[in-house]
Order: sequence, then C-alpha cells, then structure tokens
Amino acid sequence: MTPVANGARSSPLAYQRFQTLVEESNLFTIVLREDIDLTAMDATSDDLPALEAWVYGIDARLRNALALAHARYTDMIGWTEGPFADFRTEERDAFASLFRAEGGYVADDAIAFMTHACDMPRTQAALWVARALVQMVRSGMVENCVATADWAYGPVGQKSRPDGTARSGIDDGLPY
Repeated sequence: MTPVANGARSSPLAYQRFQTLVEESNLFTIVLREDIDLTAMDATSDDLPALEAWVYGIDARLRNALALAHARYTDMIGWTEGPFADFRTEERDAFASLFRAEGGYVADDAIAFMTHACDMPRTQAALWVARALVQMVRSGMVENCVATADWAYGPVGQKSRPDGTARSGIDDGLPY
C-alpha cells in the first residue's frame, strides 16, 4: 500500500491537480538547456540549463515537480495566478503557518511548503528556492532593502605576493 502524502491529506484538491500536472509533464523527456545563458525569473524561470542544475545540485529528474511545487507556493501566496490559483483558499487554510501576507515571498516558507504540501525532498526544494532567489535578484524583482556601509566593501583584483609582485591569475595552489 502506498502511504498517503502529507499534501494529499492537507490540501487534497490542490495536491491532486499538482500530481496530475507533474505526471502529464513527465510524459515527455526532460531536456536541459545546453547553452550557458542564465535564466531569469520573469521569462525563463522554469528552464533549467545543465549548468544551473550542476551548480545548484538540482536533480534534473525532479525539474517538473520542483517547478510546479514552486508555482503552487507562489500561487498560494498570491504572487502569481498560475494553475493552482483556484486552490488559494484551500491552501492557505491547510498551510496557514506558511502564508504570512498577500504576495509575501519567504524562502523558508517556500521550502517548507514544497516539502510538506508537495512531498518534495527538502534539500531539492531548498536548492530550487535558492536558484529562484538568484533569478529574482538577477531579474530585478528583489532589491537591496538596506544600504551597505562603505567599510563593508573590500578591493577586488589580483592579490600581490608578499614580495610585491602581482599574481598571474593562475591558481598555483599558494594562499596568496
């Protein structure tokens, strides 16, 4: 007997829609983009280049489920009007502790929602959310809320060796 998932018990209609969409998506081979272009939240958030999958440690086999689980969270908080928007009330009632404000995206809540409502592995959910946060910053959807003090910034460039000569930029294994 297959154990009943948390999401299926807590929000059965939304979970059924989620499962159906994942199963339909998985009828087709998951193809990772081969280019090295970076994805952006506003246009290509569901695209997964092989490079990003590798950098973030995302299991490409979960691409459809992770993308839909994240979409389910953003629909629940009212940030998007996607395939789960019709279940918003059900989701907010079932996962009240993960809904803080209309449109209020909270990374920890997104991870918890993807884990508990969608039965995604916690680590994979966290990796997908980390990628989403980078996409949001890259897309200009998230701004710096606090000005950083000038003293926090250090110089960027080649380090000099103790004898004053510049490094070549080649990693020679030396700590300087």
